[in-house]
Amino acid sequence: MIKPFKTFISSLLFPLTLTLGTSAMIIGAEAAINPETIAMIIAVTTIIIVHTAERLHPFRKEWNKNKGDVKADLTSLAVILAALEPLMKLVTTWATSVALIIVGSTYSLSIFPTEWPLLAQLAIFAVFAEFGRYWIHRASHTQHHLWRVHASHHSADRLYQFNGYRIHPINHLWNYFLGQFPLVLLGASEEIIMLYFVFSSITAAFQHSNIDSKNGLLNYIFSTNELHRWHHTTDKTVGHKNFGSVIVIWDIIFGSYFSGKNNVLDKVGLMSPKNYPINNFWLQMVAPFCWNRCVTNEPTNKEQIYS
Repeated sequence: MIKPFKTFISSLLFPLTLTLGTSAMIIGAEAAINPETIAMIIAVTTIIIVHTAERLHPFRKEWNKNKGDVKADLTSLAVILAALEPLMKLVTTWATSVALIIVGSTYSLSIFPTEWPLLAQLAIFAVFAEFGRYWIHRASHTQHHLWRVHASHHSADRLYQFNGYRIHPINHLWNYFLGQFPLVLLGASEEIIMLYFVFSSITAAFQHSNIDSKNGLLNYIFSTNELHRWHHTTDKTVGHKNFGSVIVIWDIIFGSYFSGKNNVLDKVGLMSPKNYPINNFWLQMVAPFCWNRCVTNEPTNKEQIYS
C-alpha cells in the first residue's frame, strides 16, 4: 500500500468519519428526517469503513483472524439491538413519567439547554454522560462482583471493532442508566440523544479497531484505539487506565490517563481466570452468577483477576 494512503487511514480516517457522521446527523435533524433511520445508516456505514481499514492497514495482522470469538461478539451485538435497546426505551418512558410525577411537572424537567446549538448540546451531553460511565467503569475494575459482569468485555485475546459490542447486558444497562439516562430526565431532546448515539458509536467502532492509527492530539480528547488498547492489556499496572468510553476528560482529571508512549503493548485479554468462556456468549451471561462453579481456577487473591 502506498504511503499517503496509509497515512490517510492512520491519521485522517477516524476524525473524517466522525466529522461526516456527526454532520450528517445534524443536517438530517434540521431537515426533520427520522433520526433513527439516519443513525442506523451511519452506524452500518462506519462498521464497513472500519472493517475495510482493519484489513488494509492493521495494527496486528494476526488480530484480523477469527479465533472463534466472532460468533460471541455478533451474538452480543444482536442481543443489544434486538432486546436491550427496545427495553431501555420502554423503561426510559416509564421512569421519565414517574420522575415528572414526583417533581410535579407534566411536561419536562427542562433543565437541559435544548436551545443551544446542537454541537454545544453534544459537548455538554458527552461530558456529563461520560462522568457516570467513567466511575462505574472504574469501579468495575476494583469491585469483585462488578468485575464478574465486566469481565466478558475483556475476555477476548485480540482487539478488533466487534470486541466493542462484547458486553454483558447488565454492563450495558448500567452504562446507560448512569450515563445517558440522567440527561434524558433533565430534558435532553431525541435529536441530541441520537446525535450522541452516532458520536459514540463511531468512536466505539474505532476505539476497539485493529487499525494502525496515529491520532496525535486527538488522543487527549477521544478514547482512541491507541489509548484503549492499554486498557485491555494483561499488564495490571496499566490495565486500570483509560476508562473513558468516548472522551478522556475524566481520565485526565482523575489521574487514570495513560498515553502508552515509549511502551510496548504485549498481550490483551484476561490475566485470569484461564478457563473463562471466551468464545461462548451464553456462558458469559451466566458466569457472574455462578462464578466459582462456572469459571474455574479462580485465584486466591481476587485482585489478580482484574485486567
